[in-house]
Amino acid sequence: MELSNNILKQQQKQRLQHHLHSNLFRTIQVGRHNWWRWRAYKMACQLCLLRLILIAAEVSNPQLGCDCNNSTTSEEVTRQ
Repeated sequence: MELSNNILKQQQKQRLQHHLHSNLFRTIQVGRHNWWRWRAYKMACQLCLLRLILIAAEVSNPQLGCDCNNSTTSEEVTRQ
């Protein structure tokens, strides 16, 4: 019984991988437009993460990116 469960799990895993791979190849075949859209999305995620890291760094060490007398925020620093 346990052996058949393992076989079923393996088959499900293979089916899932095949599904993911075929979807990946389909998006590649659609053309560069989708690739650029995906790349832009990825870049946006990275920028968002970077901003979160900057904000976290400011919270833990206010002198890093924020001059309290000048009231510069992390947003203004990243804009420059």
